[in-house]
Amino acid sequence: MFTHTSASGRRRFSRALAVTALATSVALLPTTGVAVSPDASPSANPTRGDVPVVTLLDPGAEPRAELRYRYPSNADVAMTIDIDMEVRFEIDGSDSQTIDIPTVRMVALLRTGQVAADGSVRYEFEYTDMGALGDPAHPAVVAMREQFSALRGLSGWALVDDRGATLDGGIDALPFLDPTLQAPVEEWGTWVRQASAPLPAERVGVGARWQVDLRLQSQGIPIRQTMVYTIDALDGEELQLSVAVVPSAESGPISLPTAPDLAIEILEVTGSGSGIMALSLSGLVPTSEARTNVRVQVEFSDLRMTTTTDANVRIRPGAEPIPMATTLATPLPTEPIPDGAASSPTP
Repeated sequence: MFTHTSASGRRRFSRALAVTALATSVALLPTTGVAVSPDASPSANPTRGDVPVVTLLDPGAEPRAELRYRYPSNADVAMTIDIDMEVRFEIDGSDSQTIDIPTVRMVALLRTGQVAADGSVRYEFEYTDMGALGDPAHPAVVAMREQFSALRGLSGWALVDDRGATLDGGIDALPFLDPTLQAPVEEWGTWVRQASAPLPAERVGVGARWQVDLRLQSQGIPIRQTMVYTIDALDGEELQLSVAVVPSAESGPISLPTAPDLAIEILEVTGSGSGIMALSLSGLVPTSEARTNVRVQVEFSDLRMTTTTDANVRIRPGAEPIPMATTLATPLPTEPIPDGAASSPTP
């Protein structure tokens, strides 16, 4: 195990863990689709850089059709997200160390409003359950129980168009939240807003390929996310897609929200990923699984650190309970989210 015995060494290691958390959040961004920036507000300009750019690469075979989502109005939809991660890091050429992270499960309830004439819809979401799966006596599970207990009821909203692009969104503030959890909360909030896949404007058929480019911020890092979708099967409103993912970032200095006094230089961000997705054009939540491998190299203080994160994220409709031994939140409510549960004003 990599250790330092001096006080300065312990501070350096603590800062290394902060940077590891940053690298982990970067690695998770590409695993579920398209995100919007955490500070999005109802007044934000829909043409800003965090709106995806969709480019058709191949229209596919005939017959071709115009693909558009037909969201349900005033509907309640549950969603379950499971996240598996393995994080390895090296500091100043030391032996690689692995951080043991239990599987995380999050359950969200989504509520759509009335679909607009242009096909867009605004929906609210609330995390109704979240916790770590595994042995409830495991130290990592215990630590995650304590952290997740502060996140019950986290809510927000998103506005998506009929091609699946998230135009706007936000997370309702939790003023009592520990500042060290604020950045992870912002990252977690994107996962519900990432539920739909953006579609091309053109008519497409089986074998069609299109590229989605997105620029966003993750804990101060300007990330470019490139995804290529391929239609493997198309039957009316039902699609089977495969996805290739390439995340990257420009080198340069950043400021980490959880450690603002720490001067960090991004040296390199590289990675790749792939996934599969089954979606219905009349639904809101796809069934998807994506795997990514992301390598982040940074320099801070007098240390050079390389973090490699393997992530697997599974999303599916429905609420799957967390075993009682590890549950952290109240059971999923049987009643819809009451009006006003997500307090952001309607755009």
